[in-house]
This record gives sequence, C-alpha cells and structure tokens, in this order.
Amino acid sequence: DFSVESEFSVCFLGTGAGKSSPKRGSSCTALRWSGVTYLIDCGEGTELRSEISRVSKTSIKKIFITHMHADHIFGLPSLLLGIQESCKDSAKKSASRERHLIKIYGPVGLYNYISATISLSYTELKHITVEVYELRGGSRHWVHPGTYKNFGEFQHRSLHRRSIPCNQDGTWTIEVADEIRSKDDVATTSRANQRGLNIFAAQVNHIAKMQCFGFMVQEPQTQLRKIDVDKAKALGVKPGRKYKMLKAGFPVMNDDETRQVEPDEVTAPAIPPRKAVFLGDCKGIPLPMAGLCQNADLLVHEATLLESDPKGHKTGHSTGAMAGLFADFAKARVLALNHISPTIQRSMEGCQALLEEARRVIKGPTQVQLTYDLMEIEIPRGGFGFSNKSSQDSKESSDEAGGS
Repeated sequence: DFSVESEFSVCFLGTGAGKSSPKRGSSCTALRWSGVTYLIDCGEGTELRSEISRVSKTSIKKIFITHMHADHIFGLPSLLLGIQESCKDSAKKSASRERHLIKIYGPVGLYNYISATISLSYTELKHITVEVYELRGGSRHWVHPGTYKNFGEFQHRSLHRRSIPCNQDGTWTIEVADEIRSKDDVATTSRANQRGLNIFAAQVNHIAKMQCFGFMVQEPQTQLRKIDVDKAKALGVKPGRKYKMLKAGFPVMNDDETRQVEPDEVTAPAIPPRKAVFLGDCKGIPLPMAGLCQNADLLVHEATLLESDPKGHKTGHSTGAMAGLFADFAKARVLALNHISPTIQRSMEGCQALLEEARRVIKGPTQVQLTYDLMEIEIPRGGFGFSNKSSQDSKESSDEAGGS
C-alpha cells in the first residue's frame, strides 16, 4: 500500500479543571495517528467519554501522564479495565491469544499508583500487559513522601516497571521515529505506523513540590510525497514497486531502462512533518520544553484562569493571556486553550473573555480555539499553513465554537 495519507487528529475527551462537570470532564486528550491512539492524561470518567467518542479502546497503545494530581490520573484503573474488556471481545472474534500491550509514561510514583489500585482491588489483567515508564531525573526537586520513605511496592504479574533517564539537554526521549534514509528502508516499510513517531518530554513549572511534564509528538522528518500517476506513466513508469521509491524521494529507472526518472519530475514537493505539543498544568515553560514547542501545528496549553482573577498569578496555573503570549513566542499555528476552570465554564461570557484574552496578546498568525469535550482538531497533511490574513478571518469565524 505505502499510502501517503494518515490521520493526525486530536480529540479532547475531558477539558475541565479540577472536578468534573456535566459539560466538561476531567483532563484527557486523545491523539489518533495512523490507526493508533495515544492518550495524554486520564482523569476520572475517561473510559465513559471514550464510549461516546470516535476513540477505540483497542487502538490505545500509549498513555502519557503529565503529573500525579487526581484530576489527571483517577481514570486510569477504569480505563485499563475497559481496554481489557474490549480486547477480550476482539480476541474472541479473531481467535487471537496475543495480549494487548499498553505503555504508560509519567512521573516517578506512577507505577506504584497503578499497581496499588489494580492489586488492592483484586483485578486480573488477563488480556493486557501494562508497562509503566517513569521519567527519572530532571531539575525539579520532587518531594513527595514516597521518594524518601520506604513504602512497599505492589507487584502484579501483568504490570512491569521501567524507567527513562533525563537527557543532558533536559528532555526525555520516549520514542524516535525510523527515518527513510535508503532504498532498503523503503523496501521494508509498508505502513506509516511502522515508522513510529518522534516523542519527547520535558518539564513545565506547575507547583514547587510536584514534577509536571509536557509531551511533544511529531511525525518522521522524511514524509512521503504524493505521486502524479499520469506524469509517471508518461515517463515510462507504470504503477508498481517503483512508485514507493519515488514517493520516498529516490530516483528510479523507467520500465524499459532507457532513462532515470527523478522524484521531482512526478511527485509533489516534500512536505514538513506534523507536530503537536501537549502541556501539563503550568505557570511557566522552561527552555527545554519551550524548544520542543517551537513551530508546533497544535499547542495544547492550559488556561485555567482569567487575568482578572485575584489568584491568577499566585497559583500553579496559567491565564489565557499567559497561554497566548507563550504560543506567540513559540510560533504555534494553533493554540488550544484547555483545562478550563468551573468558574469560567459556567457562562458564555467567561469563555469568551478567556478566548479574547489570549487573542489580544498574540501578534503573529497563531489561531486560538477554546476546547470543549469531544471537540476534534484534524491537522492536515503537511500541517497548518496560515497567513496573517487567514488567521484573522478564522479568529472571527470561530467565535461561536470557542465559546461553546
């Protein structure tokens, strides 16, 4: 197949801050890419929200936890059970005995939380295996008591504890995509998700005693090109394996071996990879994370408070203006305001004020959208390419959706 098309869309399953409400659930965002789903955070009610969304539980392969606050992790046990039930049903239909592997990434303490809830509830994980990768190191001095006291570790035969060390540049490497560098690479790759994604984490500033992360997800740098079949045929190359080489940017000989056909003769220009960044709760972005955010197609940034809130600069959270200023600095193409407080979400006026607060401080072409539960943002192939004029037009047209 070797199709150049693959989905890269974000679905917001829970967009509220703190407690859930009928309008906004606790934090959870889903990234769907090439038939695979990655979750960022897993607040209470995530499993239920997934039932009324386009997210398939059996497609969930990775879960990224930004920090250990309750509204970001309390949905994990029920979601794992929901995934197991879905995998059990799928296994019956396909007669497969292969266990579904889920990898979960997050702060130190994440394994003990999952293991304790699963073990103490006498839960059997017969159809899934869970690997928990704790991001160790970093500049923040995490002082949760579990770090220094000899708490026992719960063991579960279907849970496995792993760790990822911090890089010298202050980031954590979670996954590195396989780039196509030779014709041999083309020959051994049939689907986009075989190549993986580039996934990195870095810290954000939330509260002094808690380590909090953001996650950057980007497609491989070498993106497949679209081929003009009529042009290829005219130059003597019929549909077949040679098209895979041309899509990947390698020249081929035409079918009668009389001339070499260059990719630029029959394909569209190379396109940039799509990139999305998901930030945990924060009141500031250190340099390593800021570097990962640069030129993101989509930046998901919390905006819990308004500038007029007297607590605005005294908590570990951001205002709409703070999110807007950072998105402008990072040259993000779309800023999605997330983690909306109960006070703001209570009225259309509050939502509109938050949206305008972010827009007012942005000088560049960044578009701003206020998220709501089950909202989806599809990032087109090649990413967003807004001009300043198109940005302003879109800002005006999205007022109604932003205030929902």
